[in-house]
This record gives sequence, C-alpha cells and structure tokens, in this order.
Amino acid sequence: PPLEESTQVDNLTFEDEVGALFASLRSEPATKAPVAEEPSADEEAEEESEPKVSEDAPAEQDETPAAEMSTDVDLIENRDSLLLPITNRALRGVKKAVTDAQNLALDSLRTDATWQPDKAALADALRADLIGLWAESYAAGHQAAETMTEQKLKRPATPNSSAADEFGDALSSSVMEALAGAGEGQRERQSATSRVFRAWRTDEAERRIRELGLTGFHSGVIDSVGSDTQVSWVPAGTPCSACREAAVDPRNNLPPVHAGCECTIAV
Repeated sequence: PPLEESTQVDNLTFEDEVGALFASLRSEPATKAPVAEEPSADEEAEEESEPKVSEDAPAEQDETPAAEMSTDVDLIENRDSLLLPITNRALRGVKKAVTDAQNLALDSLRTDATWQPDKAALADALRADLIGLWAESYAAGHQAAETMTEQKLKRPATPNSSAADEFGDALSSSVMEALAGAGEGQRERQSATSRVFRAWRTDEAERRIRELGLTGFHSGVIDSVGSDTQVSWVPAGTPCSACREAAVDPRNNLPPVHAGCECTIAV
C-alpha cells in the first residue's frame, strides 16, 4: 500500500541520514586540548631564584644614607669603651689604697682609743690614682671629640682636679661619723670603722670613680671643640627631670648631673 511504502522510505531516509552523520564524525580528527608541559626541577629552581617584579611597582630605592649618623646608643657605647680600661685601672689602685688605710686605722684603734682619721693622709694615699684617672679620662674626651668632628683638634692642657682632696675629706667624715655612734669600746669602734672602709672600698669607690671619669671625659670633649661648636645632650634612656633641665644648656651642665646619670654629649 502507498502509505506503507512512504513509511519505509522515510525510515530508510532517516537511517541514512543518521549513518551519514556518524560517518562524518568518525572521519574528522579529534581535537585535543593542549596539555601544558610541567617544568623540570632546574626550571623551577631558576624561576624561584628570579624575583617577580610587577611592571607597576616602583623601582626600589636605597634608603641607606650616604654617611651613617651615630645613634645615641653608639655614642654612649663608644664613650664607655674608652673609659672602661681607665676606670678599672684606677679602681684597682683606689681599692688597694683604701684597704691599706683600713688596716692602718684598725691598728691605730688597738693602741689609741681617741684615734681619728687624717683626711690629708687619706687624700695623699689616693692622689696618684685619681690624678691619673682624671688625666686619662680628659684625654679620652679629646680623642672622642676628634672622632665626632672628624678632624684633628688641638690638645688642650689638662685642668687641675681636686678629686683626691674631696675623696679623702668624704671618707674621713664617714669614719668620724661612724666612730661617734660606736661607743667607747675598742671592738665596737673597730667594727664601725671597718664597715665604713668596706663600703668605700666597693660601692662608694666605684661610684665616685665612675663619676670622675665621666666628668673628665665630657670636659675633654668640650674643651677640645671650643666655644663655637654646637653641643647636644644625649640621654641614656628616658631622661629624668634633672637631665631634661641640664639638656637645655649642655655646655655648662656636663653629665653626670646626678648619681647614676649615664647621659653623654655630642658635638
């Protein structure tokens, strides 16, 4: 019948079309997505060693100044490196002199209940070491001034120092005060005298020698640069009220301005 023939023709036509479609697909080469090759270990190392710089990033600038300025810590450390061998040497001499004076005082107290210290004799016993300390500290200040100004400076004459007389007077006064409160017994007087000398042989001697060394050093700096050079105060840590007040006029208020002051000056 005509309807059945038409159906068969249509079916054949459809099958032919489907077959032709698959045939065309099989005939075309398959297109594969490109696969990126993995870099070798050498290439990875080379890439990591090369810094990646963005085109938009500004060029790196060298922030190191042409001439590096010394920091406050540097100035204090440089000062102490110059003073330390000087003060240590003086301290050994002063300790020996105080020990000898103590032995003499204890021997005198055994035979003389009315013994009193001789401040002039004490000063003479300490004089050589303290004069040496003053002169060497002053010379160290001159050396530091030349370093800070980067020029050769005329070496000023070392001024006189009354440190030995002051030391002897203070030690003598401390011994007499201790004797006044010790009573009349020989043993009590000897114990009181020994305690004073022991304190002065350690803490008090170290403090006074340190202060004398600092004063000599800063005097050497000031005298070496002259009156036309600007002087600035360099605090050691957070300055106290006394240091802040002294910093207004450092040329006439040289450190140390109080016990334990570790400030310095710069030119």
